[in-house]
Amino acid sequence: MKEVWLRVILAAFISAMGVVGTRLWSQSQKKVEAHRDQQPIAKIAVAANEVQRRPAERLIWQRSFRSQELFGGEAVRTGSKGTATIEFTSGAIAELEPDTVIQIEDTGNGLNLDFLVGNLTIHAAPNSDPSAALSGLTVKSGDQRVEVRNADVALGKINSGAQLDLDVIKGDAQVLGKMPVLGGHEKLKIIHPRRDEVFYAEPGKKTAVNFDWSVSGENLEGRVALETGPDRHALKLDPSVKEAPLKAGHLVASLPPGKTYFRLVWLDHEQNDSATSVVELKPKYPPILLEPQADAQIPVLESDNHINFLWANHGDLVDLQIEISRSPDFASTSSSVISQKTQSATSANVKMFPGPATYYWRVSGQIPNTSVMIASRSRSFSVGREIIKEIDPPQLLEPSDNQLIPVANAVRDGVTLSWSPLKNATEYEIKIFSAQNQIVNRTGVEPHLTIKTLKPGTYRWQVIAKKSADDKKFRVSKPSETRAFQVEEEPVIEWADHLLHTKQFFKVIPPVSKFSWEKGPGEPASFRIRTSKSRAPASEVEWKATTETKVTQILEGPGLYFINVESLDAQGRVLARSPQRTLQLEMAPLLEPPEFVASMPESIATRADGSCSLAWNEVNEAKGYSVDIQNVDGESVQSVKVDSTEYDVKGLTSGQYRVSLRSIDSFGRAGKAGEKRTLSVPEFSSVAAPKIKSVKVH
Repeated sequence: MKEVWLRVILAAFISAMGVVGTRLWSQSQKKVEAHRDQQPIAKIAVAANEVQRRPAERLIWQRSFRSQELFGGEAVRTGSKGTATIEFTSGAIAELEPDTVIQIEDTGNGLNLDFLVGNLTIHAAPNSDPSAALSGLTVKSGDQRVEVRNADVALGKINSGAQLDLDVIKGDAQVLGKMPVLGGHEKLKIIHPRRDEVFYAEPGKKTAVNFDWSVSGENLEGRVALETGPDRHALKLDPSVKEAPLKAGHLVASLPPGKTYFRLVWLDHEQNDSATSVVELKPKYPPILLEPQADAQIPVLESDNHINFLWANHGDLVDLQIEISRSPDFASTSSSVISQKTQSATSANVKMFPGPATYYWRVSGQIPNTSVMIASRSRSFSVGREIIKEIDPPQLLEPSDNQLIPVANAVRDGVTLSWSPLKNATEYEIKIFSAQNQIVNRTGVEPHLTIKTLKPGTYRWQVIAKKSADDKKFRVSKPSETRAFQVEEEPVIEWADHLLHTKQFFKVIPPVSKFSWEKGPGEPASFRIRTSKSRAPASEVEWKATTETKVTQILEGPGLYFINVESLDAQGRVLARSPQRTLQLEMAPLLEPPEFVASMPESIATRADGSCSLAWNEVNEAKGYSVDIQNVDGESVQSVKVDSTEYDVKGLTSGQYRVSLRSIDSFGRAGKAGEKRTLSVPEFSSVAAPKIKSVKVH
């Protein structure tokens, strides 16, 4: 009987849990449905590399994609190599650089953008009315607010507690808040290069860039130097750039390919530096020919003599043109050269001359916003000498078009491509295109292929079948349809504080830092963390294993550290990875000097024996204090270190002295000297100079 009652109680408990679970699921769906009733306030216009979005009602970040709509309360972040462009319904545009986190809100009276960390550029809506409620954005950052109405602004924030770095590119922006905003530079203004100006250079080579400025005000003396860096928070003086006189208004620097942040520095004139700007050097990449491959043998189909041409356009060239010639020097005659503009930036379908022949082909294009044309190298191919009969193309089966494949499955099992088999087919040619148009070519006799080397990203694929006919002529199919599939980004482990850049001051040796993170997706059996002073691959840096979601690590000393965390399953396979985090570790700044107690006069009169008592207020974290007494010539006559906040001066002879105090920290470093106070010893001091008892001369 007892067992029956136990079963009844267990069944009742399970039923109750089912009811609760159903209720919770129903409420979550109501939230989703409520979200669907909202009107979008923005969309992601560009999402390059690592870009993620977090819906308002969820804690997990999800992959973002182009044209994705954004609603109030949602957050967007970019990874270490990610960039994103967000277009708001008001017409304003926000450009997110790597390692940036924002959250957007619709207050009913306007749009708020909560700027948490990173680098951000906002462009006002075209022809916006500054008085209109939704003509711009309000950027919030802690206690600070920037009203962006008809202005273009650049903002930076190294971490959640840092001050906001603001540069107004054009227009007017109103700053409100308790904390000061960095920037607002007025005297030294950059004329050239313009912000976000793009230059083109030879791949892999530095290029000379002219920097011009104007200056306002009086006393226009001094010299100007150039600070450069990979982002606005890591600017350093470039020792390879010669300083220039302020009045010259010009200097030259050689910059590497890519984006370079810079600032003009008016030496010895603090707070008069220029705004921080950015310039980009794009390599002059010519088109890279992909298909047909070099010296390829292409059969001619009896019903169609068109050939597909593919190339990579890494230089984003425009007005592309393909040329196909029977002569390697591309001699221009109507019967030997085909030249046509292309509709696509990476492909063309061209009708060839009738009959077999050897051809040479190349693609040229124009560098954007210039008149410069660059061309690819030429490549040859041959059209077959016999007309062949085409057959129907294979029908693709799996994966379905635009299917998402978890990265864990792609690594563990690979990605299997399959298609319907064709009778008597001797082989299949499988072509896979990555987002960069790099081709993977495989052949096989089976109607399927498994590949385990695909990294996260979007891919396109097609299949061509080949077989022998009864008349002993070789037959080939047209390419199958082209399908796309995506290997999803790896699951992400979130840092507990959601920060990717932090700074820490250490006060003891060796320095110690604490890191914590969330559990992440799946059921991890353990974690591992690596902390390195370089972006070295995992194989070069020792991983430290742990079963906790937090660690305390001893670090080598000052410097920039890169931290990564991975979660592992019971078999040691990686389940998820954290975004790379940086830690700027620095020694704590020197302590401020102590202040004399209020009862201590500005001029202290000693006793006749040259003694007096000094007292001062305690300085937090000080491990001791330094007392220095100097004569009128600035020579130190007494210098001692004490552990307390008092010191008895003794043995001063007649005269005037100056006394100052310093705080000593846990490293034994003395800070700067505080205010100096006068010590006056009476003219008739009871302290006499020492007597010489005897002198021996050898």
